[in-house]
Amino acid sequence: AKWIDYNGTPLTITATGFSFTFPNAAPGPNYEMAPRSAPLAGMLSGTWTVAAPDNAVFRSNDQCSAQGRGAVRLYFQRAGDNWQTQGYRYFSIAYTLLAPGAGTLAVSLDDPAAWANVLDGSQASTTLDLFAAAKAQPQTYGLTFGLCAAGHGVYVDPPTTATFTLTSFGAT
Repeated sequence: AKWIDYNGTPLTITATGFSFTFPNAAPGPNYEMAPRSAPLAGMLSGTWTVAAPDNAVFRSNDQCSAQGRGAVRLYFQRAGDNWQTQGYRYFSIAYTLLAPGAGTLAVSLDDPAAWANVLDGSQASTTLDLFAAAKAQPQTYGLTFGLCAAGHGVYVDPPTTATFTLTSFGAT
């Protein structure tokens, strides 16, 4: 798949996905996306590794958390999204906090209660028609980095160097 970062974070494409080095200042990587045109159903899952010292501190580029912890979520986007239309982008409510080592996240695409609308955070179960349309007509899918504001970016406290490597991703 052709992976890109919405903010322009340089990605190294690998046989299993991509890798990148977290910056030491905001905003950092936010949306890592790959093209998708086939309808989505089943489970969406990702597995990754983070190479970093044990004392690495990952920060989310949002103001909603006193801890400011960096996290990763799954996401998908409907074809035709202009980044301002309700019901066109969804992120998983479940997330994994970033830390050195292996990480994984899997979320059922068939459970609207497991997904939230990106624009207002409302659960997808409140707009089932929009959620179904987004799954039926996807444009991209991938990962978001942030915490409360899921796609607002993550960075690592200096002088630490941390590298994220996606080892598997897909819908099954």
